[in-house]
Amino acid sequence: RQPYDLTTGGLAATFSLADEWLEDWLDAERSGLLRSAVHRHVIRGILECYREGKPADQQQWWLRARSNWNAVCNGGALMAALRWPDFAESSLV
Repeated sequence: RQPYDLTTGGLAATFSLADEWLEDWLDAERSGLLRSAVHRHVIRGILECYREGKPADQQQWWLRARSNWNAVCNGGALMAALRWPDFAESSLV
């Protein structure tokens, strides 16, 4: 499993916007694949970081960083959660 990082956060924002903007043109299968991939890699990934991550942990150092990493990583996950609100219920269990 790849760690949740700046790229993951940026792609989460991109995929969330793409699904919203292309909603009328994406068929259900492609939209479902996108949604599934975002859930698997973004939502589960960031929750793992917060559950297991420690500020000193090298892979999750950005959890408490005062840099763009914190904003991009958390912001991308937030955009995905806003796009697909049912993620919260299924991921917190």
